Amino acid sequence: MSDLEENYHVRYTYKKLNDGQTELEYSEWKEAGELKNPFTNELLQNLKAELEKG
Repeated sequence: MSDLEENYHVRYTYKKLNDGQTELEYSEWKEAGELKNPFTNELLQNLKAELEKG
């Protein structure tokens, strides 16, 4: 996924390992400049926990 200017990009890779366990890979980047508010590890762990609930 990217913004309309194709400067900001985000990619999620979600893989179910078994019942109740997943692998979540998250990447976000900008072609130019720095991210102002990148996702935190805490937020990503919460997202992963919700996905594992099914």
